[in-house]
Amino acid sequence: MPVTRWQWAALAAVATVLTGLSFGLIPSDDACRAVAASPWVAFQHVATTQAAETLLRACGEDHLRSGMWLDALAFTPAYAAFLLATLWAARPPHLIALAMIALLVVGVLADEIEGVRLLALIDANGGAAPLIAAANRASFAKDLFLALTTGAVGLAVFRVRGWRRYAGALVVAGAAVTVAAVVMHKPTAAGVLALWLTLAVVAVVSAVQREAPGKPRF
Repeated sequence: MPVTRWQWAALAAVATVLTGLSFGLIPSDDACRAVAASPWVAFQHVATTQAAETLLRACGEDHLRSGMWLDALAFTPAYAAFLLATLWAARPPHLIALAMIALLVVGVLADEIEGVRLLALIDANGGAAPLIAAANRASFAKDLFLALTTGAVGLAVFRVRGWRRYAGALVVAGAAVTVAAVVMHKPTAAGVLALWLTLAVVAVVSAVQREAPGKPRF
């Protein structure tokens, strides 16, 4: 039996969740956890050389570098594949799908640029203000375009008739709030992850359902 579109999306969702959980397998200590519950997310949003140096002292270069490489080589490709597979399963119109893919490409590129800047910042022991500024610009672009992409995928899911439209509406609304938070320079990582988990549930449940997906609402 061939693998359905929703089953591919579910496989990509599981891969993304497992990759995200693997950050917790990187050895850490109490000093690092006392500074930040998620040091990699904190490091992605450091605003000053003092904050960067504090994280480096508490967590160590190897710890932060391992997280950055895991993000660049595993987590970013995994979530990109998941969002693309979910979009493919929802079957939006061709031109809309291309626009959504363009948003994702920009977000992924910004994520990888951010990672390069942060690795350079680790090598500089956190003492390079220009690198922090460059990483912050890339981080802002990443957060903005990934929030827009997530909302666009939610809109595609909303178009599918049936129970999925309620999940899609929830994702669209959450993405709108996330975009506003990005513009106001508020933390958004937890919100985006919650929206991705919502899409993951949609993919997994859709993958095990026997009935065919409904027709688009509009």
